[in-house]
Amino acid sequence: NTVLGGRFTLNAEGILLQSSNLNTFLSVNASANFQRGISLASSHNNTFSLLSAKANQYGAHLTFSHNNTIENSNLSSSISGGYGGYLFGSNGNAFRFNSLQANAYGIYLSSSRNSSIQFNNLSFNTNTGVYYSGTSLNPSSANLSFNNLNNNTLYNLRNEQPVNVTVANNWWGATNASAIS
Repeated sequence: NTVLGGRFTLNAEGILLQSSNLNTFLSVNASANFQRGISLASSHNNTFSLLSAKANQYGAHLTFSHNNTIENSNLSSSISGGYGGYLFGSNGNAFRFNSLQANAYGIYLSSSRNSSIQFNNLSFNTNTGVYYSGTSLNPSSANLSFNNLNNNTLYNLRNEQPVNVTVANNWWGATNASAIS
């Protein structure tokens, strides 16, 4: 299924996919919803491009959803201490060329593996730019590279799990090596 254009606003969920696969959304507006701009539950291989999901509690909320792509989109200005992107138990997802600013959390990964978070602007969030959460048996992991991670109020990156994460090739708002380490 392909959805080209459309306005999904002033609802609890702008776009909700449950056990729905292989959908494409292009140039849709899922802003100003009470909870989530887009919500994927057990939904796989979906693509969102040129999405506007602003002023929701969650811009994109993925639970047990794998191999989805969100690109060239604006997931900013969430309400009620919200999230630009939130992944729980969701593996192999890609966030590319997005703006995830002015949220509490830019992207929050919980027990989510092998995602690709690249070329995003994750700045000016009131808590954390990228937050990793997981256990030693089910840690979160992502290819986190070529992002702008600066000017977040508490942390640009926070890792609250017992494994290390690799975060090379990102912009941290400084060029002085001693300030970065």
